[in-house]
Amino acid sequence: MDFSQPIRYTEKAFVAGFLAFIFSMVGGHNTQAQEGELYLDVVQDVKQVSIEQVYDLPEAVADTLYAKKSLKRLLLKLQQQGYLGASIDSHRLVSDTFRAWLWTGKRFAWMSLRRGNVGSELLNKAGFQQDNFRGKPISMARYRQFREKLINLLENNGYPFARITLDSLVLSDSTISAALELTKNERITFDTIALRGNSPIAEQYLYNYLSMQPGNLYSQKKIDKIGQRINDLEFISEQQSARVTFTEDKARPVLFLKDQQMSRINLLLGVVPNSNITGRLLITGEADLHFTNPFGRGTLIKLQYEKLEGTTQELNARLNYPYPLGLPFGGDVRLELYKKDTTYLDLQWEVGIEYKLGGGDYIKAFYNNKTTTILNVDTTTVKATRSLPDNVDVNRDLYGLEYQMSQLDDPFIPTEGFRLRLKGGIGVKTVQENNAITELQDPRNPERNLDHLYDSLELKSRHIEAEATFDKFWPISQRSTLLTGVDAAAVFSENLFTNELYRIGGSQVLRGFDEQSIRASLYSVATLEYRFLLTERAYFFSFFDGAFVENRSNQVYRNDFPYGFGVGLTFDSEAGVFRVSYALGSQQGNPIDFRAAKIHFGYVNYF
Repeated sequence: MDFSQPIRYTEKAFVAGFLAFIFSMVGGHNTQAQEGELYLDVVQDVKQVSIEQVYDLPEAVADTLYAKKSLKRLLLKLQQQGYLGASIDSHRLVSDTFRAWLWTGKRFAWMSLRRGNVGSELLNKAGFQQDNFRGKPISMARYRQFREKLINLLENNGYPFARITLDSLVLSDSTISAALELTKNERITFDTIALRGNSPIAEQYLYNYLSMQPGNLYSQKKIDKIGQRINDLEFISEQQSARVTFTEDKARPVLFLKDQQMSRINLLLGVVPNSNITGRLLITGEADLHFTNPFGRGTLIKLQYEKLEGTTQELNARLNYPYPLGLPFGGDVRLELYKKDTTYLDLQWEVGIEYKLGGGDYIKAFYNNKTTTILNVDTTTVKATRSLPDNVDVNRDLYGLEYQMSQLDDPFIPTEGFRLRLKGGIGVKTVQENNAITELQDPRNPERNLDHLYDSLELKSRHIEAEATFDKFWPISQRSTLLTGVDAAAVFSENLFTNELYRIGGSQVLRGFDEQSIRASLYSVATLEYRFLLTERAYFFSFFDGAFVENRSNQVYRNDFPYGFGVGLTFDSEAGVFRVSYALGSQQGNPIDFRAAKIHFGYVNYF
């Protein structure tokens, strides 16, 4: 449309053209901008609507080009509110004023918008309400929103080339009636995935992970999410955006993937000059072997060994296998062995059915069994005190759910985002009588044994465990970030013993203390950590961990507010990633002891 000439069309013809999606455009013969500030003045032939209520038209503009752009926006706003015939009849530049004559025209309303050949079920899913298109002013924004919902539903259910148009258009005075006309075109299903690049990932894994099994109905939403879903995985990445090739009634996704070296060996050495446990130099160590996607099916294999104080040791193993036999869920198996010097042995194993939500996110139903076997009973103390020891033989069965969600910009050194893990279970605990205790003679009554020590216990009782971890990364600048986090857990059961408690403290939870030196039936650790990035895999950090710890074992209640703080450095080299940290801690209100500082050296090698 040329602004320099009056409109020659009748309003009805203009509206009909508009509904056929031929929108009026603001233009003119002179595209050169008039330099200097211009006042903008719009004159209405008949003031049927207040311009101020429709669009915040500027009082002055930089030049004639900006004046025409402002008028174009005004016309669009008017047309969106039902003034379909709105137009600029003419405009004129008078001195420092750009004056335009606006024809608003009638405000059109829907007489009706019939469903035509579109099914009722599809219309209901798109949120179609006929009352919005009967006797109401025409809102093209509302119509476009409805039409987009309808098209999206079709695109995500096998019809990517579907079209929605208006049919049987009737224009009467200031009302319009029409019927929807749907052209579905070809019904499309997914074909096999075509892989490009050096990634060894199996197609079967991608079918399940991306929900694009061959034969399933085409979904544009799934195609649009390919990049995000792939980036959520740590072991592969995109070389370039995915493409789709259409052949007859098939759609073949083409993925360009490259392998990421995320399998790793992690070594950690802890040095405590003056241990709270031994009173002398204490060296602890940890070795972690982490295989990521070794068979091209997203499998995770993890082995971890930790040497603690004295002869105490811990061994952990995990196998996570997603989508076995093409099923929509995966299996997760964990094993933990903990040997407390020569006192007792914990054997804990867990099996779970895991449903992947995307990347590392999942929800899992699990069964967990833990058995404590006492290896050595201090019979002298038992006879002297005529009471059970702090550690007893226990068997515990637990049934529960675990949920994990993560939205981080980087899985290893994140600077923004959050991660959340929730785990809880309920089951039964059984205290098992130890023959080394029940066969002891009662020193006060030699005619009977000490088996009566178990009489005061509820040997079989309900057992509940709950855990929660939440970390949030707040970017401060391009090279620094702030980590705030909470790590909490609690166990609820009758007659808790020391071997049933959580073990915290050390390099993982509540830094500044000996490894696993603090026992708790309930704990909550709050973390504040500042990180300054040196390179992509190197950063300096300082931290503060503050905790509330509760111990309700052996018929005694104790609590404390320990805290730890320190600094550290993580830096990379051709040989791998190195980490060193220095931490101090205080508990039971004791002053900071610099002689008991905890120093950790770490090394990670990716392969």
